Amino acid sequence: MRRSLVWGPVTAVVLCTLLLVLPRLAAADVARVQNPHFPEPVALTPNVAFWKQVYTEHGVGDFVLHDRDNLGVIYDVVRVPEKASQARAEQLAKPEIERVRGRYRDILIQLAAGISPDDL
Repeated sequence: MRRSLVWGPVTAVVLCTLLLVLPRLAAADVARVQNPHFPEPVALTPNVAFWKQVYTEHGVGDFVLHDRDNLGVIYDVVRVPEKASQARAEQLAKPEIERVRGRYRDILIQLAAGISPDDL
């Protein structure tokens, strides 16, 4: 004997409620919940954002030149076009990194001397 599947009104209401509520709960921002055993200092938020950017947007052949004190300031990215190991990529990028560092060093020295940014 075959049994047909018939839902009562209560079952239908419960099922609809679950289908509407569960996706919202799953999408809730659970990362914002503070864990007392592992606090998240607000001061680290910009640094964490910087490192997330580095590891998600850049590869082995990318060298990010950034401000030492404010990681949110990225001056330039030097890219090694060929596939290479980390050591080989560093060798290939070193001359360009030094050139870019020198350029920004000169700009910062000129700004510190009072030269207008418009004159650079």
